[in-house]
Amino acid sequence: MTYEQIHNLFKQRYNQNNWKQFLGGAFADPQLLATPEILMGIDSNVASQVQKLGYINLDENGFKRQIAVYEVTLAQGIILERNRVGLRNLLRKYWKDMDAAFIAYHRPETPNWRFTYVSESPGFVDKKQVKIETEPKRYTYVLGEGESTRTAAERFTAIAAKGSKATLDDVKDAFSVEKLSKAFFDEYKKHYDIFCDFMVSKPSIRQTIFNGDEKGIRDFNKKLLGRIVFLYFIQKKGWLGVPVNEDWGKGDFNFLTQQFENFRNKDLFYQSFLSPLFFETLNLKRENDIASFLNNQTNPENHSTNNLKIPYLNGGLFEEEDKKHRNLIFPANLFKNLFDFFNQYNFTIYEDDPNDHTVAVDPEMLGHIFENLLEDNKDKGAFYTPKEIVHYMCQESLIEYLTTWFENKGYEIVGFTSLGNQNEPELYPINDNRNGQLLIEVKLEENTKKIDRSLIEKLLKKKLDDDDKKLVTLHSAEFHNALDTVKICDPAIGSGAFPMGLLHEIFTANKLCTPLNTATPKPLTLRL
Repeated sequence: MTYEQIHNLFKQRYNQNNWKQFLGGAFADPQLLATPEILMGIDSNVASQVQKLGYINLDENGFKRQIAVYEVTLAQGIILERNRVGLRNLLRKYWKDMDAAFIAYHRPETPNWRFTYVSESPGFVDKKQVKIETEPKRYTYVLGEGESTRTAAERFTAIAAKGSKATLDDVKDAFSVEKLSKAFFDEYKKHYDIFCDFMVSKPSIRQTIFNGDEKGIRDFNKKLLGRIVFLYFIQKKGWLGVPVNEDWGKGDFNFLTQQFENFRNKDLFYQSFLSPLFFETLNLKRENDIASFLNNQTNPENHSTNNLKIPYLNGGLFEEEDKKHRNLIFPANLFKNLFDFFNQYNFTIYEDDPNDHTVAVDPEMLGHIFENLLEDNKDKGAFYTPKEIVHYMCQESLIEYLTTWFENKGYEIVGFTSLGNQNEPELYPINDNRNGQLLIEVKLEENTKKIDRSLIEKLLKKKLDDDDKKLVTLHSAEFHNALDTVKICDPAIGSGAFPMGLLHEIFTANKLCTPLNTATPKPLTLRL
């Protein structure tokens, strides 16, 4: 199967025949059912229908590997990024004895769909296959109309070229987020160097605007490209170029490229478009968020930029350092090539957790760029903490906070040992001024309010079973109160990964401990 064929199939809305055509063409030994099997007993809150389509067989050095293939039609209201645990576990009982599963998640009315690889693979010890109990890990491509599918098409073209020699490791490699992140940063660094080299080569820029300060030029370009890549995440939310009478989220998902293509004099794109966008729009409160500067910047035949909304972002990223920089003129091809590069990748606004990854550029890339482009970062002690560590720190911090909160509310924490726990042995009072063998005095006080620490841990680690969920609902008011009033201090805030990670954990925990018979939890208020 060729790259063009795979790329064409991935660019279309989900269609079962296309899905089976891809599987049959990319793998040497597909065993697909002529009539798909409809699975029963599926959580109808998550999926309206699930079909088993068959298997993909792989021969790995004499070991038979099987990947189960499913199609999931999502229930109304299900957002994949906010229902990760439910979706990851939806079919676990069906494929848990398999090596892995391919799952296509879709809705007939939406233009994009998800191609997911989920695995809880057995491992090998002394060439013997053994089951390693781990949480299933899910890796997902976002495909369909308007999505960048280059990476997925390239990787599965490579698998198709291997034919019968393709292995499970090749499949895992096709979903590697690390490879994508490295490739993205390496190319990003090339564009950064091109911008720097151009500015250094022009005396009118190097001397007149930057007074010969080449480090100042490098710092300028770090911010310029960083601002642009940040806006790629903002436009992914549909917040750029929103029609004045529409809600946020209804903007142009390809805003920057469209503005560049429609711009009159592309050599003045930084001077006449990006500078006003950065410093007079994103960094300035405006009536009704109208971006009036857009009206006269595009070609006369294009009037789509009239009366558009751009949000006010007050985080400091778009504060202007030096008005002389507005005189900069860049060759049009620098921005054209930069946008062409960015448009080859999917950007996701949702950061991954350790068991759930979208094969796309996520907000963690901003920290990765910051760390790797910062000069003398080791000497300055500037390092970006990997998401796995941030995730662990956030969960453990909230577990300790909730445990303390319940203790302070008079709860007995069952299954928890700590200093000052009222059910622990008190050695000293009974043995004061006494020689010889020590006696142990156990103080027991009547207490009807109890909560198991393991329940708090399961809530934060998203490992609640059905019985746990019932127990959580009994304490839902207390959990909501504790999570709504938590105060977080990060004295070395850096990129903000820790407080944002905590916000994500708080939101998820609030949602999980909402009683089953109620609507969604009340809106979460963040005070900075």
